[in-house]
Amino acid sequence: MTVFLVVKEIAASGFEEVQPGSSILVDDILHPWQITELWPDADLAALGLYRVPLADIPAGNTMRGYSFARNADGAVEMVVQLEPLPPAPVTPRQIRLALSQIGLRKEIEDWVDTQDIVVKDSWMFATEITRDNPLVIAACSAVGKTDEDLDALFALARTL
Repeated sequence: MTVFLVVKEIAASGFEEVQPGSSILVDDILHPWQITELWPDADLAALGLYRVPLADIPAGNTMRGYSFARNADGAVEMVVQLEPLPPAPVTPRQIRLALSQIGLRKEIEDWVDTQDIVVKDSWMFATEITRDNPLVIAACSAVGKTDEDLDALFALARTL
């Protein structure tokens, strides 16, 4: 069974999504939702209604938003705005082993020791470490490392 959304053409190249189960008003006639499930595509198109299959989301991405547009063949399709998935978190053990392997563990832990109790607690008792954590970013910046260095550190940590 193909999963689809239903859209209504509201202007030239403009579409709005019709919510599942809602009635559909076209030319002062109120149609039940069931027409989207029972009528052929040609009959729906005559009313400016289109069944649009869900777009595929490439691996490693998430959908930030979507809209609808006609493609080169004139068919209505879902256009998605993508953003990369955030990197998977690593365990405290993994990050410490990775820091040890690249020779930064002592330098990072010395920096943590100069910070307030909240930072120390976060370093000591975190159950996972994320690439975008402000503590991680500040620590790497404090020891002169770049975003690329941080990406490499997390890539290494994921292998440990």
